[in-house]
Amino acid sequence: LLRPLERSVEALARELAKVVPELVCSDMGQFWLDRELAAALDTSLTHLVRNSMDHGFSCESKINQIRIDLKDDGEDFWRLIYSDSGSGLNLDAILKKAAASGVLQTNSTVDQIAQCIFHPGFSTKEQLTEISGHGIGMDAVKAEVEKLGGQVSLVYPKLRLTPEAGHGALPFELHLRIPKKLMRKVEDQDLSGLAQTPGKSK
Repeated sequence: LLRPLERSVEALARELAKVVPELVCSDMGQFWLDRELAAALDTSLTHLVRNSMDHGFSCESKINQIRIDLKDDGEDFWRLIYSDSGSGLNLDAILKKAAASGVLQTNSTVDQIAQCIFHPGFSTKEQLTEISGHGIGMDAVKAEVEKLGGQVSLVYPKLRLTPEAGHGALPFELHLRIPKKLMRKVEDQDLSGLAQTPGKSK
């Protein structure tokens, strides 16, 4: 699931003339995924990487990083956490576009502004490209995960607001809660027995 992302990241970096980011993944071990979940995660992670490359990282940045962590989130869920070292959400641009389209009022809270990225068809790009802002958006990512019984949320580990930039840039993590029934951790001795399990994908 993650190997194609590495190739995608390198290709996008060349296309956008940006530094190839380091792709850091926590030691997740081996899992078997429901095929629908595998397809949803592939689509979602591809879009998130494209978004990071197009929006998050500047051409001037010398060190870029994309991080994907997986944590046990209780009896029924895994929590997949996506983050990058980019500037974060451009709250000024989001608010301007959202207010102009009637999605938000100008006196909205920081979280309300950030949540606009999940609004169907929302993009701060003036011109849509094949990199991001075109095709599947964050609304589709959220819908895909929720359709399978999961949850998607924004978490702000540190609020970095700059006075001269109005609302400023907002670093964030995207948290995907994934039902364990669709994503099962397996031990080495289980692999041969699960290899023929219908409807599962490694």
